[in-house]
Amino acid sequence: MNLRAFFKPATAFLLVGLLGACASSEIEKTHEFDVDHSSAILTEDLALASAKETLSKEGYDPTEWQPIEAKSPANPAGQLAPNGKPERYLKRLGTTQTVGRVAFRKGTQVRQYDVELKGKKVICTNYFGS
Repeated sequence: MNLRAFFKPATAFLLVGLLGACASSEIEKTHEFDVDHSSAILTEDLALASAKETLSKEGYDPTEWQPIEAKSPANPAGQLAPNGKPERYLKRLGTTQTVGRVAFRKGTQVRQYDVELKGKKVICTNYFGS
C-alpha cells in the first residue's frame, strides 16, 4: 500500500474540515460606548441599552430580539441591584457591581453579552459560553 497516496487525501480532508470550522465560528467582538456620567454601579437599564446598541452594530435588528429573564432555580424571583431596584434581565457576574450579562432571543437563536461599566465607558463583549 502506498502511504503517500493514503495520507494526501486524508490531510486534505482534515484541512478542509478545519478551515470550515474556523470560517463558521464567530469571533469575539467588543464595543465601547461613552456614558454621560460616571456611576459606581452598572444598572440594568444601561446594560440593556448598551447590549441593544451592540446588537445593532453587529448587524442585527434589536427590535427583533427580546431580552431573556435572568431568573434561575436558585433565584426564581430575580435579583436586586446594589441600589435595591429589582432586576429581571441583568445577571450580575461575581461580586462586583459593575459587570453583568444580558441575553436576547429571536426564535431559537440566542445572543449573550457581557457588559462592564468602567468609569464613563460601557464595554460590551459577545459571550459564547454556556
